[in-house]
Order: sequence, then C-alpha cells, then structure tokens
Amino acid sequence: MLPTRREKYKSGVVTSSQTGSVVTPNDAIGKAIVHCNPTKTPRSNGLWDTRDEPKWHDSGTLLRLAKAYTFSNENHIQAAFTLGFTAHKNLVIFRNYYAHKNRGTQSKAQAVAVQYMLQQRQHPTSILLGTPSTSPSTNLIGLWADELCRTIEWLCI
Repeated sequence: MLPTRREKYKSGVVTSSQTGSVVTPNDAIGKAIVHCNPTKTPRSNGLWDTRDEPKWHDSGTLLRLAKAYTFSNENHIQAAFTLGFTAHKNLVIFRNYYAHKNRGTQSKAQAVAVQYMLQQRQHPTSILLGTPSTSPSTNLIGLWADELCRTIEWLCI
C-alpha cells in the first residue's frame, strides 16, 4: 500500500554509514563506483569518469548500495523495487532501441510486447502507444510513467 500524502517525505533526511564522510556529489559517486568496482580510481583532477559509474538503470545497484552503506530508508528502497513493476527493466530496452535503432534492439523491444499482450510485430513506438490488456485505461508508456512515479513516491518517503 502506498503512503498517504501526509506520510510522504516525513524526515527529508537519509542517513547512512557514510554520513559525514560524504561531503560532495563526487564523494558519493566515488563511494558507489568503488563499491561496485574496487579497481576504479578517480581521474587526476579527483573527479570520477561517468563511464566508471554503476549501472544506475539496474534497480539492483541502488538496492546493493543501500544495504552496503546502511541507508536509513533501505526498507523503502526495498519496497519500491518489489512492487512488481516492469518499467524499471523494460524501459531500458526501449531506450536502447531509440538510441541505436538496429534490428537487434528492435527485436528486443518487440519481444517485450508479449508481456503486455500487445501485438509483437509492430513498430516499438506503436507498442509504447498500445493499450496493455492488464491496464486498459492507459497506454504502455503511460503505465510505465505511473509505475515510475509510484516508485519515486516510495523512494522519497
């Protein structure tokens, strides 16, 4: 069950085992990078290369970091990614199609249609605009937008 509006954003502060040692966003990124790949080091100017960052689109990344660094909202993060939503995984597939537009990425996007009982042999844009049988009041992209909003609500409690 989602929280009521009054329950949202109660404290506004998330603590972790790193509280106090992380001063800048670069520090936080560095902790995440080193946790996911201990052999990585920052550039000579102290900044991290964006290519070294973890796979942020993978919800498992945030879950692992929350556990490793004992985020005070770890339970909410866990709940946010166990609601059964599919946008987190499937939206990346469509992103890859629109970024690369090749036969392989198109086939992967079309394969997603089956999960929503949509016709598989259509253009990925038509799939996104199609109405899933599980949610006849909205199109697929609208369903995913709703799932992402609900996930954000849980993450921001």
